[in-house]
Amino acid sequence: MKKTRDRERSIQKILQEATKSFLTEGRSGTRVDEVAKKAGLNKAMIYHYFGSKKRLYEQVLNHIYGQQDDLRDHIPKNLSEATKFWMKQLKSPSLFIKLIKRESVEQTLAESKLLKELVARHYGRGAEILAELKQKEEFPEQIDEKFFLMILTGAITIPFVFPELTRMIYGKKITQKDFLEQYEKTLIQVLEHITVK
Repeated sequence: MKKTRDRERSIQKILQEATKSFLTEGRSGTRVDEVAKKAGLNKAMIYHYFGSKKRLYEQVLNHIYGQQDDLRDHIPKNLSEATKFWMKQLKSPSLFIKLIKRESVEQTLAESKLLKELVARHYGRGAEILAELKQKEEFPEQIDEKFFLMILTGAITIPFVFPELTRMIYGKKITQKDFLEQYEKTLIQVLEHITVK
């Protein structure tokens, strides 16, 4: 029993340190020996538990996307409410957003089969909701739901993923009073014009 607890504790330490490193240093900059050192273990333990740096990275991805999966079933089916839901989620520090930022910088999103599967699963739910709205004639028939999902995702996440770009365009930091509230309100107004009444 003690061995099992020690093993689980070691794995958690490795994943915690690996997550920090992958998010700050990226895949190519992360060094297994540094992760092991920060976790208080030797490098051989990482290879024992995970087999390779690539598999360690995949476990980190599974953990981060797993947190998002928990949210997926709670997404409201009304576009305005869904927008409020995601804005609320993004207002708190998110490993998911940090990961997407890091992957965008390294341009490795398309290279990872697992990451493609995780993104498809995550965003697939949004496309399903839009298709359901279209069937109920609550979303315009002529608008492709996947393109719209990309547009909406970009609109919701841009202040969080690119805060400096947001500041350059709008002249305010996203941390300034009322910025996110006004931004969310504007997004919802746009959605209400698109949504079929």
